[in-house]
Amino acid sequence: MDDVSKKDILPQNSADGKVAIRLDPDLARAYKKRAEAYQNIGKYDLSIAEYTEAIKLDPDNEDLYYGRTFSYKRTGDHKSALADHNEIIRLNPMNGYYARADAYNDMGDYDSAIADYTTIIERCHDNIGLDVYYYRGNVYLNKGEYDLAIADFTEAIRRGSIDGSDDDDCAWPDVKSAYLKRAIAYKNKGDYDQAIADSTEVIKRCPEDTKSYNVYTEPYHFRAGVYLKIGDVELAVADYVRAIMCDDDPARYTSILADCTEAINIAPNDAVAYRVRGDVHATACLRGGYFLINYSDYNRFYDLAVADYTEALRLDPDNNYLKEAIPKLNSNKIIMEEDIATLYTEEGEE
Repeated sequence: MDDVSKKDILPQNSADGKVAIRLDPDLARAYKKRAEAYQNIGKYDLSIAEYTEAIKLDPDNEDLYYGRTFSYKRTGDHKSALADHNEIIRLNPMNGYYARADAYNDMGDYDSAIADYTTIIERCHDNIGLDVYYYRGNVYLNKGEYDLAIADFTEAIRRGSIDGSDDDDCAWPDVKSAYLKRAIAYKNKGDYDQAIADSTEVIKRCPEDTKSYNVYTEPYHFRAGVYLKIGDVELAVADYVRAIMCDDDPARYTSILADCTEAINIAPNDAVAYRVRGDVHATACLRGGYFLINYSDYNRFYDLAVADYTEALRLDPDNNYLKEAIPKLNSNKIIMEEDIATLYTEEGEE
């Protein structure tokens, strides 16, 4: 086999990798492919060994260090991962600082992460978009330094608005994500009005047919929590319902339910808290039926909604909304079951 054909070998699994390496022991690419194959099946220690052999053959290939850092992180060996990030900085400083900052953030070493992001900003201030400010702002947010986080997210929004990143559906992070992160920072520091304003801005920028977890439903979920925090129940419920109806992920319902349960734990004698959770359960019940989620879950949501409405009515017996809540739920449930029965009948006749 000539040199060209040997270098064209691209093994897709570890067995093919062995063949390529036997054909040419100096073929670093074969080690890399076998390392990737081990990663794909979760054998990270073996992946590290293969990357190490590849690096011996090609020590100035930054992709090999990136690959090995991934496996090191999966095994919890952050110290070795950082050593590889240092090698990437030697080969490609800006890419290396990005990657190392992200690694520091994952480790909880926020000061070091901030230092690396700051280095990028200082060296490339006029040639960077919103992303480095977004990521540094996120570290400040994790650290609890909300004013500094807000300043970085504000700069990210400014730069993103200039370069048009919000018009690119593939861009990440984008202006919408910076607004939402800034909303979180405002909420955490107690500025609820600004938190609502920023989350509302995200919603305005999202097309109506978008259902992405982080882009469309998340701002509704977040804003609902802020409304609940300030006692605006009607708006909170409307946003919770919108979030559930626009998201197929069961984790959305679980997360919203946690918000409502926390409110009940804080104020166990508050009828409003039970009413909100009842509305969430009722929405999950009706959505579960129409979207044909597990039928036992659908009935469970119904029972939970009835239980919450009943407790809310006990605490606030003169509340007209609560008096009508269970009858309305029953009526909607009957209509929904009739719709489902009709659907199955029509399908059976085809």
